[in-house]
Amino acid sequence: LRPKGGKNTLLQEQMPENITGKTILGEIIGGTNLHSPALKDGSSLHPFVVVLRVKKRKLKGSNSEEILVRTKQCKDTNNPIWSINQRCLFLFTTPDIEEKIDSYKIQFDVRDKSDLLVTNPLDCKLVGSCTMPVRDIIDSCLKRPEERIELQLEASDVSKSSEEGNLEDMSKIAVRFRFATEFDEAFMEKFGKMKGTFASYLHYVGNTRGILTARTGKTTYTQKKTQAQIIEPITTTISGQQKELVQPGPDPGRSKSTRYLTNEQMKAEMKKPSTNWTQLGGGMTDGDLGELYLEILNCEKLPNTDAPDGILGFGYKTDPFVCAIYDEFCAHTDIIENRLSPMWMPWTQRSFRFSIKHPFSQLFLSINDYNSLTSYVSIGRIQINLNHFEPNIMYTLKYNIHPASNVNIRESKGTITIRLRKVMKNEKALLMSTLKPRPNLHTNIEDDAHLAVARFACYGKHDEDVYDMMFIWYYIKEILDIIKFSRFAISDAIGSLIMWRGQVKVRDMYLPVHSAIAFVGGIYFIERPHLLPGCFFLSLAWLMLASMIHRQQNPSIWHKTNSFFYYLAVLLNMKPTTNKTVIKSMENAENAAIYEANWEHRINFSQEIGRKNRDLNYEVERIGNEKLSDEHKKKWAQKDPLTIVAENLKDKLFPLQKRLRCIVNVLRNIKLVTNWEEGLLSFWLTLFFLIFGILLLLLPAVTLLHWSCRIFIWVFLGPWLRIYREIATGGADFIDMRSEEYIDKFSSLKLDNLLKKFEKKGREARLKGEEAAKLKAMRTYTFGKHIASIPAMGTTRWYDYPLSESSAAHVSLEEDHLNVEPTTFVASQHLEGKMIPRGEMAEIEEYVGKDSELIDSFAVHKTRTKANAEIGVVKKKMTSLPRSVVGVFKKKKAL
Repeated sequence: LRPKGGKNTLLQEQMPENITGKTILGEIIGGTNLHSPALKDGSSLHPFVVVLRVKKRKLKGSNSEEILVRTKQCKDTNNPIWSINQRCLFLFTTPDIEEKIDSYKIQFDVRDKSDLLVTNPLDCKLVGSCTMPVRDIIDSCLKRPEERIELQLEASDVSKSSEEGNLEDMSKIAVRFRFATEFDEAFMEKFGKMKGTFASYLHYVGNTRGILTARTGKTTYTQKKTQAQIIEPITTTISGQQKELVQPGPDPGRSKSTRYLTNEQMKAEMKKPSTNWTQLGGGMTDGDLGELYLEILNCEKLPNTDAPDGILGFGYKTDPFVCAIYDEFCAHTDIIENRLSPMWMPWTQRSFRFSIKHPFSQLFLSINDYNSLTSYVSIGRIQINLNHFEPNIMYTLKYNIHPASNVNIRESKGTITIRLRKVMKNEKALLMSTLKPRPNLHTNIEDDAHLAVARFACYGKHDEDVYDMMFIWYYIKEILDIIKFSRFAISDAIGSLIMWRGQVKVRDMYLPVHSAIAFVGGIYFIERPHLLPGCFFLSLAWLMLASMIHRQQNPSIWHKTNSFFYYLAVLLNMKPTTNKTVIKSMENAENAAIYEANWEHRINFSQEIGRKNRDLNYEVERIGNEKLSDEHKKKWAQKDPLTIVAENLKDKLFPLQKRLRCIVNVLRNIKLVTNWEEGLLSFWLTLFFLIFGILLLLLPAVTLLHWSCRIFIWVFLGPWLRIYREIATGGADFIDMRSEEYIDKFSSLKLDNLLKKFEKKGREARLKGEEAAKLKAMRTYTFGKHIASIPAMGTTRWYDYPLSESSAAHVSLEEDHLNVEPTTFVASQHLEGKMIPRGEMAEIEEYVGKDSELIDSFAVHKTRTKANAEIGVVKKKMTSLPRSVVGVFKKKKAL
């Protein structure tokens, strides 16, 4: 754009009036095809980049250089990617006088640190160098901020854009620029002061690690304990009553009266509404679908992990705490020392308010034993599907806890009782959001011990990503069980359909509704064969509805789910007909127990018949093979042959384990939809079958099928495909090749096509890989070096349902105990943007000011005004901060 001997007048017209004195943020993305002439072809490098600002002086041949940044080296690679922990970011300021802008340029020197004898990085071998004028950088910031720019590396200082030629074998470096914001400048200032440390950056973008650290929750009380309080007895007798020490501490407002309580008093206090809420995310985002309120009440009959065999216990018992994971948030309760049936009081850290961002997110809870010397001991876990619960209903739920959900037989390790409530902004928005892909969720965690706790909460005791012969048998057994249950379901359905048994409950009677539908529909469609395509899809919808009705008729209230008509009413903006909003404890428990006992008896009877059949077949084979010697039997009895196979064929059995896992996951997803465990997916699938079936009934299906077959024959079976073959492949084919010339021609053509496809896919993968690597590095640098993945859906072998002791009651949002404001805010780990991604804590800083000490010393939470305007509130712990100090800061775009 700039003519020789003159200035860029066109660019000046498009630039703002004031482009001088601007701070520009630059980022070195990565390099491709780096190679050094001093090394052998194909050798890996240890590249790093030195960024310099070069000023051209009036005296020819004289330039002044200033080093802006020097990245760290990427080891053993020719295609490096530099991220935040390798100093990929830098700042520079444009000249104060516009006429001087043309005399500045930014130079990128890529060097190789393969030579260990060179101590000074600037003396390392130069791989290549390129420059970019500052005015071109300003143009990029104005027109295409954060756009990826590829520069070709050369031995000289002349830069060459990749757009001038398609030289894929040349070394290139990718950079991008944009005007720096105040947040960027503050971040780079703190980043420069950190000198590679981690802790100084925690409160700047928002730290969620403290809420996960078990000891952090415990220090709310233990750090304040005096020496006399530490040696307080666990139990004591007061006024003739046996009382227990309240843990982790008494109510701050009633310390004397709540220090020791009887068991009945502790239960009464435990059931009271929580006063110490923690808000996890959602304070600054508008895309939330609702909020989830979770309270951990108590656990019962936990095993003593400090003395599992009753030996060497020295009176110590389990120190339990509960870890809760929802979406990308990870939280935990306070620690209760030496309790096998702990209870968490309303003033302790037991209540959490999560933001609902996707309908398929599961709630994971794990019970763990705290151990300050070794890693935490995991006891049990549950996985809760929140779509089974309706909004604005207070659920008090009791669950059995198990160490794993991917084993054949589960053993209960105690129970946990929680209180749960959902508040939805718009149920239709929740329903429509199921059509959007669910993002891959991860949570960053500080250390190995907490990573193990989070992984146990999400996946259980056993890791399916490692080789274990046990999983092969588990997968095979699960596949056989699914086949067996499918056989039961099909035989029951056919028998009920043919014999006109009662299928649908109408008041107190069971009527053969499905048999009547099958009979009438069969008579109608068999006389009209052109309607069979529509009949097929309507039959699929009918089967889905029959499965839903069967589940709705389960005697256990807690096994039921929302019906198809409930979601249809939500979709049509109608008031849905809900299930019972008031559920009493042990309601219909006797009938549910009978139903479960009958089903278990049927399974055991089927297994007994199968075992008897195998024994009889074995007896027949033994009688027909009497010459089998005892020595041969003893030889094989010395060691299990399956154990020998498992030990020697690990390399072949591990891929088999992975394939079986994929098959099992597919079957689990099918079971998840067909039995309405994930009712939202089942609703959309049923609705699709209904709409498509009705359309095929209304449209001329036979004509459409006729024309489809006609088009297929004319397009794919005509002689013109030979012409396409001659043009596309040159007429060469391995089948009819007779000479080496045709073989070479065909091979080169196939190879060229493959390289072109790979080149395009490789570039797309490279761009995605760069962004993923940089985002991962930023998350690791900000929130913790360990990453735990969160399961996308509830694809598990066993589902956790509430016990009969659970209850539910409808609540009104106007009740006072439901409007308690959180005392702590934990920012989300979600980061948005490029170069320097921003989180929720960065947004909070804009509202409360740039003083980091204010953010460190205050706990932030969200509240609502009567006009439903979201505001950010900053305040200290409610036990120590006067009300007059509380500051309220309005959020942008509020009232």
